[in-house]
Amino acid sequence: PDAWAGLDGARLPASQVKALAVTQLVVPPRQPDCATDLATPGAPNGEPWPADSGYIAGYPVGNQGKEMSVVVDNSANESPVFVKIHDLDRRSNVRHAYVESHATLTIDALAAGRYEVRYQNVVTEAAHAACASAAPLRQAAAGL
Repeated sequence: PDAWAGLDGARLPASQVKALAVTQLVVPPRQPDCATDLATPGAPNGEPWPADSGYIAGYPVGNQGKEMSVVVDNSANESPVFVKIHDLDRRSNVRHAYVESHATLTIDALAAGRYEVRYQNVVTEAAHAACASAAPLRQAAAGL
């Protein structure tokens, strides 16, 4: 039991129970936006996108530990996503991953900390070709 639940003034041994944190990011479904999504044949560091969901080669794997994991659920999205796990205290990205469309990826072995999950849709070659052949959107006339 925790000290707050013990008798007044009683000294209790430290609890052997440790909490592990697991969080999940569910990427919302949406069609690729060729104007804002990441349209590139490779990762921003110049390495190719992985053949399967996973870490991107060339980026460091930081904040290793056993306390936390993050599940990125991209199962409802038509596009793969580029994911960064950002350490809010160190102000740096500690993991970089690629999650295929209609897939999930568990980013595990993270040390305890405060993290932000950042992601951006990736426009694949097929989606980029569809964007290039699509008719441009009509703009509404000003002053109507």
